[in-house]
Amino acid sequence: LPMTVVAADGLNVQPVETDEFQIGVAETYDVVVTPTRARAFALVAESIDRSGQVVATLAPEAGLVATAPLLRERPTLTHRDMGMDMASMDHGAMGHGAMAGMDHGSMAGMDHSAMPSMDHGAMEMPASVPQGHDHKMGVGVDNVAMVQVSRIDEPGLGLENVPHRALRYSQLRSLT
Repeated sequence: LPMTVVAADGLNVQPVETDEFQIGVAETYDVVVTPTRARAFALVAESIDRSGQVVATLAPEAGLVATAPLLRERPTLTHRDMGMDMASMDHGAMGHGAMAGMDHGSMAGMDHSAMPSMDHGAMEMPASVPQGHDHKMGVGVDNVAMVQVSRIDEPGLGLENVPHRALRYSQLRSLT
């Protein structure tokens, strides 16, 4: 049953038709549905880990019950989903192959006692390590992804290959 999203978080948006959308904690959507036949339709909400679901029935008369769908396969979080995708790094340029001929097992032990003591206090080190973002950590910010990418045009976790339309945030455009 197609849905038309007309508002997101209380703000009117240009109507966009979709078959499914993911909703986060405290998000709200106003959706218009127009049943095309006089039968019961299932409105399904499932947990993001797909361990459970609730089903409501939209029907033209009392007593009709929609069939609940089977639980879908649980999506697997990848490093990209957790902000740690290192695929864009050029690992080939790091020179890992240059050590292919080294036999670390045959290296003789090193006598560290013969080294003069190092004064680590004399090393010049920055007071803080750059975080890669432009805001301070603290209240309201508990984590910043290591690899920051825009995912505004993606359908949501586990919805990449569904055979129907899944809403993307990039489709939501304000009317004002």
